[in-house]
Order: sequence, then structure tokens, then C-alpha cells
Amino acid sequence: MHKQNIGFIRKYIIFFLFLFLSMLLGVVDFFSNNTISNYFPNKIEINFSFAENINFSNSEILENFYSKQKIVSENIRLKQEVQDLRKLIIKNQELETKISSYEKFISETENLEFQYLNSNLVLINLSGEYLISGGKSSNLKSGDIVLNEEGFVIGYLGEVFNDYSILETYSSVRFSLQAIDNKGNKYLISSNGNTIIISSIDSLDSNTNVSLIYTDISFGNIGKFPVIDLSSFEQTIIGEKLIINIVINENFTSQTNFYIPINK
Repeated sequence: MHKQNIGFIRKYIIFFLFLFLSMLLGVVDFFSNNTISNYFPNKIEINFSFAENINFSNSEILENFYSKQKIVSENIRLKQEVQDLRKLIIKNQELETKISSYEKFISETENLEFQYLNSNLVLINLSGEYLISGGKSSNLKSGDIVLNEEGFVIGYLGEVFNDYSILETYSSVRFSLQAIDNKGNKYLISSNGNTIIISSIDSLDSNTNVSLIYTDISFGNIGKFPVIDLSSFEQTIIGEKLIINIVINENFTSQTNFYIPINK
């Protein structure tokens, strides 16, 4: 048992001596400008009895290494270019959609005495409220009306923060907006969240047929903008008051463009 331990220790001593000598040769070779390694040939020849001689050249190995490295780098560059191109395509599509919306809005809007701030949906919060871009930093304030690309009022600004605002639309139970028709009759527009309820403030006779209703400066609005065309909806006179119920059908996305009129 003692002899086996001695033999085991010898093996470790020989191993560490060999390792020390190898490191020593490496250090001497390094500080002697590769004097030792220059004695070795530039090529290593491996001769197998069952195959032809295979020659490995140091320059060939380096060349293959750098060639593969170049291919990998080129693949990474090409992948990045493809990603950048995809981003440009998406951005271009967004710009085309926005330009088309601008053109449609300009063609549909008769009132050009104002500036129009373009806004988009940022997100819908946990309360189901629409948060849109633009706020106090853009000189917006609570009560400012908001138009769609067809020039119709789809809501107004509720709370206004620095860079964004809460858009009160017809689907908000807090929605309340006054409007007027071409004959001067006034109306109140409210909502229960699912249905728009339009009722006349003034008494109307049964022969009254209401079509477009508008915002008006008399209600504190910036100007006259179309709200809803009522001509295609059932109109009921109850106690000399016109009552119209309209089912809400809103579909706002991040691609929806909103326009907020502001004074020049």
C-alpha cells in the first residue's frame, strides 16, 4: 500500500516537472524572440498508414479562420440591414397612411381659419379611457373638440396633461356636448356608454326633420364643426322634445388620426 502511494506521488511530481519545463521553455522562447520555436518547421506533416499525407500550413489555417470570421461578420451586417429595411418599410407605410389622412381631412374640412394639431391614440388605460398625444405643451386645454379625418366631431379633451390628454368620446358615460342645427334649435348629446342620446333643448313640432347638427361658439367651442348627421336615424317627438338614440360604434386604433382645431 505504501509503495502504491509512492508511485502515485512520483507521477504527480513528474507531471508538474514537465508542466514547469514547458512553461519555462515558453517564457524563454517569448523573451528570446521565438529563438526556440523557430527551430520547428512551418509545416506539420501527419502521415497515416491508411491515408495520403495531409499537410497543414499555418498560413492556410489563418486564412481559413479569417475567411470564416469575415463570413460571420457579413451575415451579421446583412441581418442588421434587413431589420433596418423592414423598419423603413413600416415607417414609410405609416407616413403614406398619415399623408392620405391629411389629404382626406383637408378635402372634407370647410373651416380653414384654424390650425389643426394632428394626434394619435397612445393607449387605452385600465379604465377604458383613450389617451391621445398632445397636451399642455401643445397649448391644448380641457374642452377642446377633437375631429376625425372626415372633419366630424368625435369627442373632446377631458383631462389635459403635459404631453397627452384623455379623449372623452361617445362611449364615455361622462360625455356631454351641446350642438345646434341650421335653424338654431339646440340639442344636448349624452351617452350611457352603449348608446348616444340626443335630445332637443327647445320645443319642436312633429314636422321638424333634423339633419346635421354642429358645435357653436355660443357653447364655448372654438367654432362651427359638424357633429352628427341625424337624417338617417329615427326621430321621435316626446312632449315636444326630439329624442334620438344611436348605437355607439367606435373603432379607434394606433393608426387612427385625430385633428384638434386651435387658433392660429
